[in-house]
Amino acid sequence: MKFLIYSSLFIYISFYIFEAPLRYAFALVGLDNLIFIRDIILLFPLSFFILFKQLLLHRQPTSFIIFSLIILVHGLVSYLNFQNFFILLYSTKVLSTALVGALIAPYVMKPHPKVIHFTLFFWLCTAVGLFLDKYILTFPWIGMTATIGDIVVDVGKDWMIAGEDKRVGGFMRSSINAAIGTPILSFLLILHLQRVFLKICVLLVTLVLLYWTTQKASILAFLFTCSCLVFYKRPIPLLKLAITFALLLMIALPTVLPLYEMPTARGVFTLGSFYMRVEDVWPRAWIWIERNSLFPFGVGLGGIGGAMRFYAPDDVNYADNMFLFFYACFGLFAFVYMIWIWLTCIRVKNSDTTPTILALSVLSFLLFYGSALTVLEDQMASLFFGAALSWLATLNKKRARIHAAQ
Repeated sequence: MKFLIYSSLFIYISFYIFEAPLRYAFALVGLDNLIFIRDIILLFPLSFFILFKQLLLHRQPTSFIIFSLIILVHGLVSYLNFQNFFILLYSTKVLSTALVGALIAPYVMKPHPKVIHFTLFFWLCTAVGLFLDKYILTFPWIGMTATIGDIVVDVGKDWMIAGEDKRVGGFMRSSINAAIGTPILSFLLILHLQRVFLKICVLLVTLVLLYWTTQKASILAFLFTCSCLVFYKRPIPLLKLAITFALLLMIALPTVLPLYEMPTARGVFTLGSFYMRVEDVWPRAWIWIERNSLFPFGVGLGGIGGAMRFYAPDDVNYADNMFLFFYACFGLFAFVYMIWIWLTCIRVKNSDTTPTILALSVLSFLLFYGSALTVLEDQMASLFFGAALSWLATLNKKRARIHAAQ
């Protein structure tokens, strides 16, 4: 069982870390669809095997039940809205990564010691790729696209920026992917490496790597979370506060700021991209939601973000904020889900061990970054988001059972 899970995870994360050269190789031989091998490996044998085992043991797979209800209710809203069954399939695929993360949470949040060696390998490969991309050479896949179905996707994102301000993604498709995946790998290393010197090295090098990606929100989110980990022996209370703040910030930014006119800002390390969200992305998202929402259920699954490429290519809006993404897909139920996320986090005991700290750290980073990016549409973020939430929810459920028994 462990071998199957870890083997599938290794292959899946390898596809993520080396996605750009893999897509490049597939494109050269005209087999772009081979990229979906990663999803087949993770979703089908792994998830079905785990679900089948739970059913044999007469357990109720709670995460699968919740997932099914979300797909059923909000998928129905989406179909009534657009009469497009493919949108539901695409959204189910995106959310299914979080489901798999929830099913294998113990193996992700409490990994076998040998898994940390593979984590270090992936982290080092990421560092090498970003360094080569920044200073040594231009990878052949930069600016290349592939057509899957009727959709044109980037093999390697070209930001059209050169020199010291160059945004690099290394072996990943984009600097955004690198800015999500690298911190997650770093949290695993920081919390499991034995030597303090190595922990500090990973933290500092990760900051340099994120600086090369020029993803400012990721840098802030990583520093924000690490400040809770580094300076305190018991970081859980601070991580709870960090998650509370991140959720409030995620809601407040796109709700309040679009009414304001932002000052002019140019350059990679300015607030220009943030101002663009305030003045353009978020207002257009609200208009789209208002025009297409079936109150109180929102637009439905796939109501905003990457799915729009399939049914509204002229109006594509990636939301660039997790609250906006939730509100578009779930309507007022977004508040129910976000409150549940918050309660799941704050109910854990302050004395819990490393896996709980890891889960809270991952959620703190992703939720803070979620103020400026729809992180759940990224496979790595979705996988670890589901694993972290499931781990904490299971802990709370076990504790409630013990308390009830007493």
